[in-house]
Amino acid sequence: MQYDLIVVGGGPVGASLARAARGLAVALLAHEQRPPRAKPGALDSRVYALSPGNVDFLRRIGAWQTLPADRLTPVHAMRVFGDDAASCIEFDAYSAGVPELAWTLEDTILQDALWSALDAEVVAPARCERLSIDADAAAIELGDGRSIRGRLVVGADGANSFVREHAGIAAAEKDYGQTAVVANFSCEQAHFNTAFQWFQGGPVLALLPLPGRQCSMI
Repeated sequence: MQYDLIVVGGGPVGASLARAARGLAVALLAHEQRPPRAKPGALDSRVYALSPGNVDFLRRIGAWQTLPADRLTPVHAMRVFGDDAASCIEFDAYSAGVPELAWTLEDTILQDALWSALDAEVVAPARCERLSIDADAAAIELGDGRSIRGRLVVGADGANSFVREHAGIAAAEKDYGQTAVVANFSCEQAHFNTAFQWFQGGPVLALLPLPGRQCSMI
């Protein structure tokens, strides 16, 4: 079978594109049969802050409506600090005339919503071996010998993208020499739906509000 669209990568980007292409013949090539499921009560340490544009897109593809309300947190204010006491910028939804500046939610919660009504042929686990392109279509050969053909191939397979490499698209890589730590914790006091970020002396620290008095630290 030839598909209209082949999406390589089953993360939030690939899964949301597959959802948005509803009505087309779509093949989704993923490493796993589906991402890890969200665990009741346990917060995922990978957290996203979604802009109003992101939320509008998720609504249009029917995913936002299926997200559990008790795992969504509106961001009503943001405070960003620089290298000295005078370097501070504050934003709030009331002054901007909007209900919220952003929303935070966990990766597993978003993945569950995107995969819950995925209208695509899921090929997983898929190990991509070769990409060939001709005038009419592209074909991806898999490690098990299958060949998946489509009119359009989209690489949503991360920094070390198979699609990018085999399509001959160059990428400049730079090692920042830095590492990141993520963790969730409980606050002694209410966070008032405020996000904080510090840019001081090189390292960057961010705190994102989560349900209740929980926060995500990056």
